[in-house]
Amino acid sequence: MLTAFSVGYLVDGIAYLLAGILRLRYLYENTYYTSTTSLECLTKNLYPILLVLGGQLKSIFP
Repeated sequence: MLTAFSVGYLVDGIAYLLAGILRLRYLYENTYYTSTTSLECLTKNLYPILLVLGGQLKSIFP
């Protein structure tokens, strides 16, 4: 059970790090403020999927 929590927090940490790096890249490329749909964001980026996965891993084992 503790392993699932640890893996969940590890996945969350990687996702937040990746989100920050990608958002900085979008700011440097001047593409941060372009409008995108939530489906485009989910399919073009990896970090939203990792955020969902990390949150679910922590909640599976109470």
